[in-house]
Amino acid sequence: MRRLSLVVLMGLVMISFSCKDSTKDSEKEVEVKEVTRVEEKKEKYVLNKNDVYFEGSDVTAKLFEVYQKISENLVNGDLEGAKEYENTLLEIIHSDEINKWSRVEQIIKKLSEIKDLDTYRVGFFDLTKELEMPFKKEITKGEVYMQYCPMAFNNKGAYWFASDKEIMNPYFGDEMLHCGGVKETFK
Repeated sequence: MRRLSLVVLMGLVMISFSCKDSTKDSEKEVEVKEVTRVEEKKEKYVLNKNDVYFEGSDVTAKLFEVYQKISENLVNGDLEGAKEYENTLLEIIHSDEINKWSRVEQIIKKLSEIKDLDTYRVGFFDLTKELEMPFKKEITKGEVYMQYCPMAFNNKGAYWFASDKEIMNPYFGDEMLHCGGVKETFK
């Protein structure tokens, strides 16, 4: 009987070790793969699909076009995209035979030194204020909408220009994309 107990005990020990070894083997076979999150592509907003024409030299027309590109990049929260147009603005104002753009040039130079989006938006508002008269006085065809957001800059409010009636707020972007309304229409 003792011999039988010893054989049974030895068998149990062997089974125990063989089970541990087989679980180790199966653990080795399990491969853990790293899961990476695929970023969703953020929708890019396209602005100003309507044509606008201005009288006189094409300086104002070109300024409006580039102004719209900067605005579109700000709506999309793309600081680097907005900054890409600074040199183009300078080239446009330097091409004008009438030297009336010194204040615009100062603003563009300040914009070129800005490194963060919120501060750039403040500079964009300075540019907007400076370009209001040429956009308002020289338009000959189409419509320019002066759009206004009362919540911009800690509820001080700010306006911008667009050739579309739909509000796409460059001061808030995705945070409050449609905040604002049309304050005035230049025709």
